[in-house]
Amino acid sequence: MKQKRRLWVGAVCVLALVFSSVTMAFGAQEQETTATLAAKAVIYYTNDIHGAYENMAKIKPLVDRDNALLVDAGDAIQGSLATTLTDGQAMVDVMEAMGYDINVPGNHEFDFGMERFLGIAENSGLNYICANFFDSSGETPRQIFDGYRIIDLDGDPATDDDQVAFIGVSTPYTLSSSAPVYFQDDRGNWIYDFGGDGTGETLNKTVQSNIDEATAQGADYIIAVAHLGEEETVESYSSRDVIANTCGLDAVIDGHSHTVMPQETVPDKEGHPVLLTQTGTKLEYVGRLEIAEDGTMSSRLIPVADLEEIDPQVQAEVDRISDEIRSVSEEVVAYSEVDLMINDPATGLRRIRNGETNLGDLVADAYRQVLNADVAMVNGGGVRSDLKAGEITNGQIVNIHPFGNGMCTARVTGQQLLDVLEYGAMFFPGENGSFMQVSGITYEIHSYLPTSVRIDDNGLYLGVDREYRVKNVMVNGQPLDLDGQYILGSHNYLLKSGAFSMFDDAELLQDDVMLDSQLLIAFITDHLGGTIAGDTYANPYGAGRIRIVEQAPVSDETTVSRTMAVQLLYDLKCATEERTDGVAAGNAAKSRFSDVAEDDAYGEAITWAADHGIAAGYTDGSFRPQERITRQQMATMLYQYVKYAGGDVSATCDLSIYKDAAVISSYAITPMRWACGAGVMNGRTSGELDPRGTILYQEAQQMIANYGTMEAR
Repeated sequence: MKQKRRLWVGAVCVLALVFSSVTMAFGAQEQETTATLAAKAVIYYTNDIHGAYENMAKIKPLVDRDNALLVDAGDAIQGSLATTLTDGQAMVDVMEAMGYDINVPGNHEFDFGMERFLGIAENSGLNYICANFFDSSGETPRQIFDGYRIIDLDGDPATDDDQVAFIGVSTPYTLSSSAPVYFQDDRGNWIYDFGGDGTGETLNKTVQSNIDEATAQGADYIIAVAHLGEEETVESYSSRDVIANTCGLDAVIDGHSHTVMPQETVPDKEGHPVLLTQTGTKLEYVGRLEIAEDGTMSSRLIPVADLEEIDPQVQAEVDRISDEIRSVSEEVVAYSEVDLMINDPATGLRRIRNGETNLGDLVADAYRQVLNADVAMVNGGGVRSDLKAGEITNGQIVNIHPFGNGMCTARVTGQQLLDVLEYGAMFFPGENGSFMQVSGITYEIHSYLPTSVRIDDNGLYLGVDREYRVKNVMVNGQPLDLDGQYILGSHNYLLKSGAFSMFDDAELLQDDVMLDSQLLIAFITDHLGGTIAGDTYANPYGAGRIRIVEQAPVSDETTVSRTMAVQLLYDLKCATEERTDGVAAGNAAKSRFSDVAEDDAYGEAITWAADHGIAAGYTDGSFRPQERITRQQMATMLYQYVKYAGGDVSATCDLSIYKDAAVISSYAITPMRWACGAGVMNGRTSGELDPRGTILYQEAQQMIANYGTMEAR
C-alpha cells in the first residue's frame, strides 16, 4: 500500500486513484456517525479555541481512551481574559498538559508579537509545523518550522500501512489579519512570508511539494492541518481552493472561519474525494477523525459540554490558572439594561463583520468620546463577544476586546476615511474583519455596485479602480469633505500596524494612551455613569449609522413596484412621527410573506404596511414585492395611509368628468374620489385618469408632495 501511495503522489497526480487501494467512503454530513469497522487510528482535533481553556480536561480522557493523536488547527493562544493577562501562556500551559502532537500557527498566534510566538514555539512542547511560513530576510527564504511531521501509529517502523503525515498550512493573509509590523523589520520591509501571491498558486505548489515529499518518506495517509477557512474574503486561499488545486490529501482539518463542519467531501485536482472538517470556535466541539482498518476515513463532532469525565492533571492546571485570574475577572464594573450583540439575534449568525450592531455602536462611541475625537472606528474583527444584559465584569469586557490593543488618535483626511470604509465594505454582503463600526459617521453601502477595491498579495489596500460602493458619508451631520482633516479615534491595529495601509502617512496624535478594554470600562463607568441605558442602545441592529442600498437609485421614469410604494409611505411616516416600528417589523415580514427574503432591506416597510391595512399580502402567502402598481393602486395605498395617520379623507369629486372613469376598479372608487377631490391626483390628460396605467416614480412622489401641501393648508 505504501508503494502505491508513493507512486500515485510521486507522479504528481498523473496516475488515477484507481491504482491506489486506499479508497475513502464518507458518510452524510451529520453530527454523529458510527464506524462500521475497527479503527486503525483515531485523531482528535480542535481549532480556534481562542483561549477557552476551561473545558480542556474533558477532552483528555477521550484521547487517552482511544490512544489517539491530538492536533490543533490554530488560533489557540489568544482570545480570552486569561490569555490576554498572560500573553498566551495560560493556554500554552494547558495545551502542554494535554499533550498535543501537532499544532499549526493561526493568524492570532502572532498577536503578542513575533518574538513572543517564536519563543513559545521553541520553549514549549506544542510541536508546531507549517509548510508555508518563511523567514525571507536573507538571500534564500528559510522555512521556520518543519512543513510536515510523520507519526508512526504503533511506534514500530517495520509495521506496514500506519504512517500518518500531517502537513501544516497557515493562511497567507496572516500578514494582514494579525499586525503587519510583527512581520516587518524596523524599516517596514517584509521579512516573513506565508506564500501569498494573490492567486493561491504559490501556496498550492508549496502544499503539493510537501505532499510529494511526505509520500516519498513513506507516508500512508496525508492529512493537512490548516488555518485557511471558508471565508469569502480569502477565496483563493481557502481550504477548498487548496484541495481543488492539489492531489494526494486524504483529509483537511481546518480552522480560521469558525465553521461548524462535522464532515464534507471536496474533490481534489483529479476529482478524488478529500474529507474536510472544522469544529467551530471556543471549544464548543471537539472533532474525532477515524481511520478504519480498511483505510477509509470518517469524522464527527462531539459537543464538549456533554462530556462528563475529567482528567485530573489537566484540570489541576485549569484550576490553577482560573484561581489566578478569577479575582480580576469577576470584578463587577458596570451594568447593562440591554443585550449588546455581535450576532444577529434573529439568526444567531455573526453580524458585526457585515452589518451594524448595538455593541459596535457602543464601542465606537467609547473610542470617540474618551479620546475626544471627531469620529471613531472599530473594525468588526476586533469586537469578539456579545455582552448580555445585567452586571458587567472585567472579564466580559476583555472578552469583547481580547487583543489588548493600544488606543490612539490620528489626523486623517476625508479621503482616507472614505477609503477605509470602502475597504471594509468590499466583500459585503460577505463577512470582512475590516468592516467598520462607526461613531460620528453615517454611511451607505450601495451593494448593487461591484467592488473595485485593489489589494496586494497580503490583502492590504492599494486603491479603488471604479465607482465607490460607499456613498453619502456624513460626519457629525455634515457631508464628508474629502480634502478636509478629521481627528480619528481607534486602536493601534487600525492606525499603526500597517494592516490599514491608507493610514500609513497619517499624523499620530495620541499613541497607545490605554488598552482598548480599559477605555471601554472608562466609557461605561465615567461617561455613562456605570449603566448602559436601554433607550440608547436598545436596537441590536444599531442606531442606523450604516444603511444598505440594494438597488440603483430610481429615475423619475421608473415604474413603481409594491415595495417602492410602501417604502415611500413608510419614509413619510418616519418623517412625520417620532416612533418607528423598527426591527420587530422587519423580522415579522420575513416570517409572514413567503417571497420576502431573510435579508430584505424593505422588511420593516412591508410589515408596517400590512399591519395597518395599507398594502396587504396575497392569499397565497406572498407579497409580490416587485409587482408594478397602477395609479389607482397608489391612490388606494395613499388613501389608506391618510386614514392610518388620522388625516382628513372627506374630500370628494365627480369622477364622471373623466372619460375612463368606468374602468376604475370598485375597490379604488372611494380612494380615487378623495385623491382627485383633494388635489392629490390629477388626470394624466385633459379628460383621462388612466387608473389602470402603471404609475411612474415621479408621479408617486408628486402625489405624496401634493398630500403634504394639502395637510399644510
